Amino acid sequence: RAGLAWNNKYKQKNLIFAETPLFMKKIVFAVLLALAFLPLRAGKVVTDSLYSKVLGTVVKYNVYLPSGYNSDNLYPAVYLLHGLSDDYTAWV
Repeated sequence: RAGLAWNNKYKQKNLIFAETPLFMKKIVFAVLLALAFLPLRAGKVVTDSLYSKVLGTVVKYNVYLPSGYNSDNLYPAVYLLHGLSDDYTAWV
């Protein structure tokens, strides 16, 4: 019975999309197509290093700088940490 309940919910979700007017589907498709062809401005990856007192050695790292980077501005940060078997090039 649980399988039948899930199957009925799945069919109901598909029916909602099937009943969507064709012009709405065309609008969604046109928007997605337009987004696919937007020009992407690539930034650059800079490799640098620093001395780690904890590790007692120099550690290399990569920083992605967006196109038009200006050191006077503040930018959000995302830190990607590699695993034990990788190094600083793992995410590039």
